[in-house]
Amino acid sequence: MAFHGPPVEEREPVSTTFSDPTHESIRRVNVSNEPTDADFDLLVIGGGITGCAVARDAAARGLTVLLVEKNDLASGTSGRSTKLLHGGLRYLEHGHLGLVREALREREVTARLAPALSLPLRFVMPVRPGVFPGRFAARVGVWLYDLLAGRHPLEHGRSVSASEIAARAPLLAAGWSGGVAFADRQTDDGRLTVAIARDARRRGASIRLGVTVTALTPGAPGYRASLRDEDGRESLARARCVVNAAGPWSDRVRLLAGKSRPILRTSRGAHLVLSGVPLDTALLLPGVERGHRLFAIPWRGATLFGTTDVADAGDPGRDLPEIEDLRLLFQEARRLFPSAGLTRRHVLSAFTGVRPLIRQDGATLASSREHRVLDEDGLVTIAGGKLTTWRTMALATVDAVVSRLGHGGASPGSLIEEPLPGGHDEHPKLETVLVEEMARHADDVVFRRLPIGHDPREALRALPSIIERMAAHFEWSPQQREEESARVSLRLDAGAARLDEALGSA
Repeated sequence: MAFHGPPVEEREPVSTTFSDPTHESIRRVNVSNEPTDADFDLLVIGGGITGCAVARDAAARGLTVLLVEKNDLASGTSGRSTKLLHGGLRYLEHGHLGLVREALREREVTARLAPALSLPLRFVMPVRPGVFPGRFAARVGVWLYDLLAGRHPLEHGRSVSASEIAARAPLLAAGWSGGVAFADRQTDDGRLTVAIARDARRRGASIRLGVTVTALTPGAPGYRASLRDEDGRESLARARCVVNAAGPWSDRVRLLAGKSRPILRTSRGAHLVLSGVPLDTALLLPGVERGHRLFAIPWRGATLFGTTDVADAGDPGRDLPEIEDLRLLFQEARRLFPSAGLTRRHVLSAFTGVRPLIRQDGATLASSREHRVLDEDGLVTIAGGKLTTWRTMALATVDAVVSRLGHGGASPGSLIEEPLPGGHDEHPKLETVLVEEMARHADDVVFRRLPIGHDPREALRALPSIIERMAAHFEWSPQQREEESARVSLRLDAGAARLDEALGSA
């Protein structure tokens, strides 16, 4: 085996109407889930941003590609991030300069490919005496951050006064002596993943969602994969090479192929979505624990607050955050914004993403976010990495695949020049979601296609219209309509109950 790789403001209401409901394009199938036995150069397991990027790159090189995902696009880690395209200013503290440089350059590549999904975001990092980092260290860090980024169109780092911080974050606790400002970019992680998947399909990749790999059997050449869809139908796919892009599930996929030595160490990152915390800038704030940084970011008319970084051994696919994470974040929010008078009613929702880190000793806060590509006899696992470095992770992975297959060539330059489908659409329309974006269930639309799932009130308001249009599109029976509506309502109810349990009733 071998390793490869380097050491908001208020928005307009979402439209859920169609300009022409009878248009023929509404009726066409937007993703093939029919069980078929077929041969491919490459089978990609995992429909997160990395798997979709691998399928895109491989298809662009002329390989025949099948991507399978047991749930929906971005239904795991890729849809539960802090919604940033960034280098990771705090990684400089641990000496990860190469990672930061790579991520900052890739931040601008994504901005070119999908400008509506890579919006400039001003940050302020307040400082106070006796709290690391101090003013000097913060200024040096931001200067180095700009230097590693090279030429870019964003605001460069500068000092800010305590009065400017107070004006931009009026409810932030007092006592700051000033700070530094810098810029990164904000994304919709779920929609970015969908855009990459659409581009992979446009370039020839086949995508099957709601399909689980139940067995991986070595063959000659490559692997034979046993597949089962949501309706229990089974099929086979034969591939000369398999890419394991299952994120925090990667070791489980490796077990299917008889690889028992774990390579991952997972950590969880919880987030709160808060109302009542007005911000005119994003904030990077010190946590109580030394080295812990907290983001407070304007997002969809609310404030995204997080994140935690805790070693985790639970189910990576669970929807509900851990109670201790919710309480920790809520305490931190109340400490940092004491005059906001935060109570349970200010917490709109919460979510947790599980990070697939490379196995290493020490606290997860200090763990490297660099990626590694592991080739085990044609089972190529991509692990680690950051949302921002999706393209270079795919590049390294497909390079390993091409090296094994002996054909496919280099990644074409068009992949860093041609816009991603939907990358210029800041306000997605339900018509486009149903026709182009491979959504199959109501929760796919509410939580990963339209910008409404973070606010239960907005989600419930839009749900009847979404169900009506999806029922017409997919020809659902009355029972299916009820089941699909329940998928969303039950998840919203469970999220509210978990918040009540952690923080008290609203």
